[in-house]
Amino acid sequence: RDACPASCVETDSASFSDSAYSSSCSAWAPDCGSNKKVTDCSNPVGDNPTECEVGGALAAGWYYSAALMKEVRDACPASCVETDSASFSDSAYSSSCSAWAPDCGSNKKVTDCSNPVGDNPTECEVGGALAAGWYYSAALMKEVRDACPAS
Repeated sequence: RDACPASCVETDSASFSDSAYSSSCSAWAPDCGSNKKVTDCSNPVGDNPTECEVGGALAAGWYYSAALMKEVRDACPASCVETDSASFSDSAYSSSCSAWAPDCGSNKKVTDCSNPVGDNPTECEVGGALAAGWYYSAALMKEVRDACPAS
């Protein structure tokens, strides 16, 4: 996600076995990436539409819970490849994922506002971002990070 040498690229847990089906990362690989991630449940489809949850997955016509998919994605980051939304345009600046890429990584994420810096220090929010001397809100950065996980 962030600029990072090959030595810090995340790998799957070799001993992972999920709590629901006892499946490994390699078994989940076709179904846990962002291309299977549920982002809207207003018109659910599949064999179990009442189980639709944002953050879950829809694979082979079946919904998997958000909690299970978080467990899988956390343990299997290499298998659960995430891609950016090709059509994303944020609500504040109408910027794409590629435009946000330099500013949305964890190296820009605000974790402490006790001594704010930058051009707009009163706008410091934990969870927001500080980039090029400017604070971006936590809500905006959640929107960007959710749509642009690979950036």
